[in-house]
Amino acid sequence: MSSRIEYIDRLKGLAILAVVMGHIIYFVFHLSDDPVWGYIYSFHVPLFIFLSGYVIFTPPHLLKLTKKIIALLMPAITIGGFLCYVTSRSFMYFVTDDMKLGYWYLFVLAFFYLLLIPFRLKLKCDKLVIKVLIDAGLALGVWIVLFLLSRYVLSKNITNILSLNSCYNLWPFFILGYLFRKWDLTKEIMRRNWIFSVSLVSYVSIKLSLDNGLKMHFIPLIMSFCAIMSLFCLFGWRENKHTVFDRQLGLIGRNTLDIYIYHYFLLQMISLPLLGKWISSTGNYFIEGVLLILLSLSIAYASIVIGKTIKKSHWLGKVVYGRFF
Repeated sequence: MSSRIEYIDRLKGLAILAVVMGHIIYFVFHLSDDPVWGYIYSFHVPLFIFLSGYVIFTPPHLLKLTKKIIALLMPAITIGGFLCYVTSRSFMYFVTDDMKLGYWYLFVLAFFYLLLIPFRLKLKCDKLVIKVLIDAGLALGVWIVLFLLSRYVLSKNITNILSLNSCYNLWPFFILGYLFRKWDLTKEIMRRNWIFSVSLVSYVSIKLSLDNGLKMHFIPLIMSFCAIMSLFCLFGWRENKHTVFDRQLGLIGRNTLDIYIYHYFLLQMISLPLLGKWISSTGNYFIEGVLLILLSLSIAYASIVIGKTIKKSHWLGKVVYGRFF
């Protein structure tokens, strides 16, 4: 199934813009304790990884799986390696760093594609409930294995190389996205307006509780899932809308890879710590929001242009994007 779902592209656009905004707050404004950042952080990566699972119609066969993994790892290695050079870091640092200078997401996503292999199993069973339970059991089993590997079995160095902590934290969102698509839950969710209301109220309530000191292990996971459901419903209801806002989000959502891999370079050129201090001291979050939107859009469009320019070269397209097949 190759046709694109417009509201999913728009959601991906929102997710990648939120990622860029979060990085602007942290790396450009140099703010680590910012309320706006707190809200962005609560949903941006979980939403991104949920959508990455949702767009998988069926786990790929061996050849397609190989192509997909190469297409994910080559940009991370080539562009990430070049970023190492620009920032005077060794490539070994890139490999052994859990965050991979920001490119960890592509490594984690490639690993998740491998973890989908068991879900290709065809069961001779006509009962939907049994199939759902088996999928849920497999998903939970993988999560437990990731937990054991990252916490008890493997050394810290190996855990960092494989970014296993991120794998453990994000697997629930990825597999939920995949299973939502597999079991065609979208229409059921869209038909029930109360899901949006409950999700939105729950998200805000949990976020405020966490900000006021609530500490429970799985509460942030539930909060992020509620945010995802709220946005999923909201954008799904707007599927047939085609405003400038919708079209631009769709454009950005169709170019998330380019924005993700190139925006780190553009962030290296911008540093506004004094502006960050002013925002922090005055609490003028309206101005912060306007600046975040303008800067993130500028960086997103510039990244798209860089990507399209590189793809004009047959050789660079092969090297950077792994187009060897």
